[in-house]
Amino acid sequence: RGLSWRLCENEISWMLTTAATAIAALVPHARELHTHVADNGFGRVIANVTRCMGQRFCPCCGACVDEWGAVGNTMMHRHGLCFRCGARERHRSVCYAFGTEPPLQLVHSAALVAYFGAPRIHALQIEAAFPRLRMLRFDFFAPGYKYDQGTIQADVQSIPMQTRSLDGVIILHVLEHVGNLSKAISELYRVLRPSGFVEHETPCAHHKKWNGTRIDCKTMRDGRNEPFCYQRDHLFIYKCAYLQEAFEQAGFQCQPSPRYLTQTETLKFISVKYRSMVKPQAQGFGGRFRCFRRNAQVHQREAS
Repeated sequence: RGLSWRLCENEISWMLTTAATAIAALVPHARELHTHVADNGFGRVIANVTRCMGQRFCPCCGACVDEWGAVGNTMMHRHGLCFRCGARERHRSVCYAFGTEPPLQLVHSAALVAYFGAPRIHALQIEAAFPRLRMLRFDFFAPGYKYDQGTIQADVQSIPMQTRSLDGVIILHVLEHVGNLSKAISELYRVLRPSGFVEHETPCAHHKKWNGTRIDCKTMRDGRNEPFCYQRDHLFIYKCAYLQEAFEQAGFQCQPSPRYLTQTETLKFISVKYRSMVKPQAQGFGGRFRCFRRNAQVHQREAS
């Protein structure tokens, strides 16, 4: 009976611990997450992936989940939410990229970085992972969205920063809302110091039926179904290869981000589905890539 009681006691203890962990994962708290990431850094968080066994693993906060949660009602947001910290696919991609191959500016200097469209918790996670980092949170202040007090109103087509004043820019799901893509990319180039980085993601597609480089979403809402245009404030859909080309023509050198990510790792850390935005393509990187600002003289010499 003593042995049976000890087994029962161990089972109860295990059940209580499991329940407490599940509850903690479902009730995120900004301060707790900030401390958790600061103590570990993204790299150390990712190093703990083995404790999740076969579950999904959030590289932003270290949560183990069976499935990512539902976000909104659009096709692109069927699932993808981390129940613990609220990170979506785009945010987990950045956490994984910064945890496995961070830009040198974040590691070796007190970098000044602008984050366009920054959720507060994700910005705090990045700041905690890189304590010397100084971050500016920018957004357009579009109607229908909520912004916290620390967000600065700014248009990426006219960035309120001096030339060569930033070490890096994070811009996720912003350029599809912009009327003039070339002007926005030129502004990113202008405000970055030489070798400064842009961590970028824009929804894009590899539709072979397209003759051009983009589709105006206004023309796709007249009875024709196009998932990228489901969100009413999306202005354009771009070909993924065209996005990469637009950055490189403006003077950037680009690479996939995260690099060296297998299909299994993509499904484990980031996405519900291995779709065109994350998987490598023969004609480009997909919609997620990191670009570096080349020296103006080098860019002019190559262009000539």
